[in-house]
Amino acid sequence: MRLLITSDIHGHPENTRMLSRIVKKDLPSTIIICGDITHFGTLSDAAGILKAFTELGPTLFVPGNCDPPKLAEQPVLENAVNLHAKCIPVLGSFLIGVGGSIPTPFKTPFENEEEEVNKILETAVGQCPGVSPRILVSHDPPFGTDADKTLVGSHVGSKSIRSFVDANSPIIVACGHIHESRSLHTVGNTTVINPGPFHKGYYAIAEVGTRVSAILKEI
Repeated sequence: MRLLITSDIHGHPENTRMLSRIVKKDLPSTIIICGDITHFGTLSDAAGILKAFTELGPTLFVPGNCDPPKLAEQPVLENAVNLHAKCIPVLGSFLIGVGGSIPTPFKTPFENEEEEVNKILETAVGQCPGVSPRILVSHDPPFGTDADKTLVGSHVGSKSIRSFVDANSPIIVACGHIHESRSLHTVGNTTVINPGPFHKGYYAIAEVGTRVSAILKEI
């Protein structure tokens, strides 16, 4: 399975127009969007951007903290499948998702306390048929990794997500949110991928088999 991993589109249509070229070049089997599809936008805004992705291939997403909270309630939007609080089988792997972010100083539209993040993860795992999810798609990165460092070096990711990673060892965590923390990082047996903001032309490609290989790319 080859994943095209994106995050933090923030309502910018410019790079979505480059998607066809990216898909033709990298040939992903599945497209993953790790939130902030809009920039304080509407469901209609999100639908327009998601449509650009689904026209090019199977697409799964979680909402980000800058997306409307109602996006989390849409099981499918423009044929893009919402992973938030869900467990979805894709090509032999089970994916789960958690959208939004833990509280920020900016009081953005879709934020959850750590306790709620943990409940969302539990709900998602409870839908997996007796197997551990191999891939976690989240907007927030796990705490204490290269993916959650601010410009001053502070770790601001989710401790609930980090606890989940430590306990369950998914093969991949695909995340975003912290724009300056574009990175590949290994935690135990887990590859944490923050592709960087797509609105700046950043994305990642991950090959998922018995092992994971990943590369950060730029349009």
